[in-house]
Amino acid sequence: MSLPTRPLLGALLVLAVAGCEKTPTGPTGGPLVLGESVRLRGGAGSLKTFTVQVPSGTGSLLIQALAGTGDADIYVTYGSEPQPEGPFDCYSESNQQDEECHIDDPAAGTWYITVVGYTSYSGVDLVASLGAGTGAIALQSGVAVENLDGGLNSARLYSIVVPPDATELAVEISGANGDADLYVRQFAAATVFSYNCLSADSGSVEACTIASPDAGRWYILIDGYAAYTGLTLTATVTAPAAARRD
Repeated sequence: MSLPTRPLLGALLVLAVAGCEKTPTGPTGGPLVLGESVRLRGGAGSLKTFTVQVPSGTGSLLIQALAGTGDADIYVTYGSEPQPEGPFDCYSESNQQDEECHIDDPAAGTWYITVVGYTSYSGVDLVASLGAGTGAIALQSGVAVENLDGGLNSARLYSIVVPPDATELAVEISGANGDADLYVRQFAAATVFSYNCLSADSGSVEACTIASPDAGRWYILIDGYAAYTGLTLTATVTAPAAARRD
């Protein structure tokens, strides 16, 4: 499945027309030192590509573009620079100032991070760090998790592995009390700003259905818009029926 992303192709077109970004400053790319931030600014349509080396056995890779003003998005790929049409191992393109990609069990080697100016931005700190993992709880397809409680602004993170050729990923939460919202994201931990699917109706009955999902790990975030009790979560992967043998 090809998921649309908003600025990368458009940014390249802007560069092709303008010849260069209109507000060039700060580092334009290169290697990152793990745990050390680089402060960036750039114009609308600017692209800056950085790399980070991940050793084998790493639990998780966290990439953040924090604070600042304006709107800068991030695109992350393993082994080669992100391309306009994708695919991406992770992208974060919220309308907020903070962007985040949190990837469990990243492959060892070179990871590429492209920062794109959706609008002009300044004072954005880009940092890559390693950790033990996102802490997401693994789900089994079709097996409900029941009696979940959470407070205001609470966050529960889950994950499910989607096999190749799956036809659908359906995620549902239901409960009679309070207000929980549902966020679903491929390949990297979902946040309230970065997701592929959001269901945020009033109450605690929410659903995300994704047709032809990409194979790999998908993340599910339950956010406490208000306190809630007695919630049930179910994630179901639909795969093609096995070929019949005569």
